Amino acid sequence: DRGFYGRTAAGVNVNHNTAMQIPAVWGCVRVISETIAALPWHVIAKSRNAQGRTTREVRADATSWLLQTQANPELNAYSMRETLVAHALLWGNGYAEIERTPDGRPLWLWPIGPDRVVPERSTTGGLQYRVFNDTGGETIIAAENMFHLHGLGWDGLTGYSVIRMAAQSLGLSIALERFGAKFFGN
Repeated sequence: DRGFYGRTAAGVNVNHNTAMQIPAVWGCVRVISETIAALPWHVIAKSRNAQGRTTREVRADATSWLLQTQANPELNAYSMRETLVAHALLWGNGYAEIERTPDGRPLWLWPIGPDRVVPERSTTGGLQYRVFNDTGGETIIAAENMFHLHGLGWDGLTGYSVIRMAAQSLGLSIALERFGAKFFGN
């Protein structure tokens, strides 16, 4: 659907941009994304020992540095986390491509607009991400090279778009605001 949901019963178009013009949506997305971005994001390693499964935080790791300090040369880690959470809140999914060094270590995280990404299965059944490029082409990114933050969803892989799920309610809010503005303007 790429983010356009058409006309609602209230007669207005609702998409992620029009929804963010509603002060309550803007405020909720801002407060939640800023708050979650301010929390520490840790890399956790899972392993098995004789007593069962254990976990431990990995601190001295390239991925930890990307999540805690600098996501890429243009974006600090806080801004990256805030962006991914905002995308997940609005679209149900936040994506960042993992750029790797020649030896396979994570080098940078680059956010990708969720309207450009479709998770899918390859011909062999593996998870991959189809990314629609600005130039009109497509790129396939393997799952191990995509950071995917998803919200509530039906398949555990793709989150629901909150804006799509609430389109009628948001459309009514937009229509009421427009009516009130025109009414008081006259």
